[in-house]
Amino acid sequence: MTSITGWSRLEPRPSTNDIRDSLAAEIRDPLWMLTRQWQLGEFQGEDAASPASVALKTRTAIDGSWGPRNERPSRPLLRVEGDGPVLPAAPLERVVMEELADGEDVSLAAELGQLFEALLVERLGADAAGEVLPWVRRKYPLGSPSQSGELDESSRRFIEFCAGRGIDGVQLARAGMAGTFGARLHPLSVALEEVMGLFLDEVLGLHGDLAGGNPDAWVPECLRYDASLALGEDALASETRLRLHPGGQGELDWYDFDVVEGGDRVPDPEPTPRTMLPAHVRFRGMPNARWWDFESSRSDFGDVRVDRRDLGRLAIMDFMIVHGNDWFMVPMDMHVGTVCEVASLTVHDVFGGVTRIPPVHEVVPEWSMFSTTRIDPDRPERPVAPFFHLPASASMSLQTGPVLEEVRFLRDEMANMAWALEHTAQNAIGEPVPFRERTDEITRRTVVLVPAAREEGAPAYTYRLQTEVPRYWYPLVPWPFGDPARGQIELRLGTMEGSDGALQAPDGRFLRDLVPTSGGTSSGALRLKEEEVPRVGVAVRRRVQVSRWLDGSVHVWTSRIRETGTGEGSSGLRYDLLDARR
Repeated sequence: MTSITGWSRLEPRPSTNDIRDSLAAEIRDPLWMLTRQWQLGEFQGEDAASPASVALKTRTAIDGSWGPRNERPSRPLLRVEGDGPVLPAAPLERVVMEELADGEDVSLAAELGQLFEALLVERLGADAAGEVLPWVRRKYPLGSPSQSGELDESSRRFIEFCAGRGIDGVQLARAGMAGTFGARLHPLSVALEEVMGLFLDEVLGLHGDLAGGNPDAWVPECLRYDASLALGEDALASETRLRLHPGGQGELDWYDFDVVEGGDRVPDPEPTPRTMLPAHVRFRGMPNARWWDFESSRSDFGDVRVDRRDLGRLAIMDFMIVHGNDWFMVPMDMHVGTVCEVASLTVHDVFGGVTRIPPVHEVVPEWSMFSTTRIDPDRPERPVAPFFHLPASASMSLQTGPVLEEVRFLRDEMANMAWALEHTAQNAIGEPVPFRERTDEITRRTVVLVPAAREEGAPAYTYRLQTEVPRYWYPLVPWPFGDPARGQIELRLGTMEGSDGALQAPDGRFLRDLVPTSGGTSSGALRLKEEEVPRVGVAVRRRVQVSRWLDGSVHVWTSRIRETGTGEGSSGLRYDLLDARR
């Protein structure tokens, strides 16, 4: 069946060809609109002008040098390349917290050996390098099967595989630094000296002198870093020092710095003037400034649930709904590794008025939002400095690797002692191994002795002076220091005897150099303040961190991170026991 479809369409039929009246959008009753605006309070306003421009004068200074605790900052932080800009050479975290390699890692020795072989092939060619490599391998062999008997399974396999095939790059680098490489004994002595120079440059740039030891800024008695910065390129002339204390994950942000000297003025005699246009402070879902305009629905202010006790949220709600349109911001670029002080801030409005905005610390001396805290007991009335510090930090680009080593300092209330528990340590090839796995490895290699049956008439009980403490638990022995009348106590690293009567030596790097002397305590390597081991405990972890810097270079370093512990523990240490014989 045939269907007929029809549409109804409205078409305009203008009476004239002129569209100016239509575009004018005339209102027939403008008085109604004015009264409606009056009814909504749109005409209620202050006789105030809007800001038109802002004149800003600032003083800036760069972080020029740094130094460990109790040392005047004199180590440079800047890099100068010809006539180019003066920039920080590396992330501040690496400069202050880097831990140099100690050369005890067999995998590092193999890696450096491969680096030397690659440089040989690159400089001498494959044929000449093939004549030199056997000579170098004989002088600096990488491992031997006889060493694998005291190692764990993975380390033993690695050494047995590399034995006779590679070069011990660590020993080779140390010989080159000491000048005992002996290249002149080979016919290609000139080429070998050139390769050795390139090799040492790479090793020193990546791993240092392979001497190891604690970082210069590390304070063992407090288990934290302590260093200071000097402002300005001339460290001797600088009167302002900033003390740094890294955060929980090893990062350095603006609030991790305090002023310990100076701080009343940034060392810049002439302030830099600039003129900028202010902009409104905007945030998501912000109420619009004009009437007859609908806001977006991205933020539902009506769904925010607060009560009278939640003062912080109430203040934010008041700002967003009532005062959000009254705030302006002045954008200003600031380079990393500098401090900035606002010398003057003048606002010019559209009515021709000029208003000076005083600094917050002049109005409220005891508080400021983004200012560096001043540690000055002689001037407690001014606790903040008049500048903002933006450190040369890796910040959000900082990447953290797995835990290489972990030592937990904890309290044992049952034994009335404090302990250093070596929870994780590196094996011979640098792999982190938890203490339980290392204990199981030792147990598998230990010969278990079955006690003989008790003879008739023998005592039914045996006396033990003390129980055996789990392996990798090291006591922190209380030790008096300072004025005896004040009763000050410090904790020194001790040791325990194993079942075989031998002293248990630490495996990790953090405690390896703190082995006690014959007197039973360490001779000053670790003197920990008693208050540094609270009831919740402390955990110190060594981690590899990596970050890309301003020039695109990649920086890799190992640092120590202090974190809150896991609470109290129990070593099971008991004295004067009677054990029943079987």
